[in-house]
Amino acid sequence: MLVNFNDICFNNLKSYWIALASIDESAVIETSDSVRICTGMNNPLFNPIFLTKDAHKLPSVYSHSSYSFWYDSKRNKNIPLQDLQELEPIMQHVPMMSIQLNKEFKQDSVPDIKISVVDNGNDLSHWIAPVKVAFEMDDRMALRYQRCLEQAHRQFTHFTAKKNGLVVAAASLFLHDEIAGLYNLAVLPEFRRQGIATALHYARLNEAKSRGYKHATLQATPMASALDNALGFETHSELSIYKF
Repeated sequence: MLVNFNDICFNNLKSYWIALASIDESAVIETSDSVRICTGMNNPLFNPIFLTKDAHKLPSVYSHSSYSFWYDSKRNKNIPLQDLQELEPIMQHVPMMSIQLNKEFKQDSVPDIKISVVDNGNDLSHWIAPVKVAFEMDDRMALRYQRCLEQAHRQFTHFTAKKNGLVVAAASLFLHDEIAGLYNLAVLPEFRRQGIATALHYARLNEAKSRGYKHATLQATPMASALDNALGFETHSELSIYKF
């Protein structure tokens, strides 16, 4: 059976945000051609709108809303380009990638760094610190994101990298249906380029493989795209995110 990786990667991404928004019963609005997700955060990037494959136009959104439209270069080809040009871009040409989990990923140790799984997914108060810095969150936004992840803890495995007891990096593994998702990779600026991001990638990939998953997906950030390509991730489409 031929696997449509674009579809399963996209569905993992959409399901990730739906899981976060489930903290509020009315936070996910589905129509015939779109899914609108509100996490309650004061940043459009964290309140995505996804369109179905057959959508031919952008959805209508109330003027007071704070959403972002996530355009998939393969799924949303029916949307006129001139409509996109009228929107303010947040991020563009973000590779949506996957990798086959057909081997054990060798984890080279990083000096003085301990990679571990967060024991209690209901308490991410230490885990959130590097994520807050990496994604430039204010206190209110970071706390809301933390709460969203905590309430959905059964679908996640979170990882930290510590140096002398200090959390210097964090990452998440989202386990959903047929593919595992890698999210929230964050390393404090002063600890970057030391192999910590690679170690967190390997830890999550090995965890997903140990749970029976055959593939993993991620959306490559500019800082990590070279690493993702080097590790063997393949690009299936590109995401562009617009303020809506």
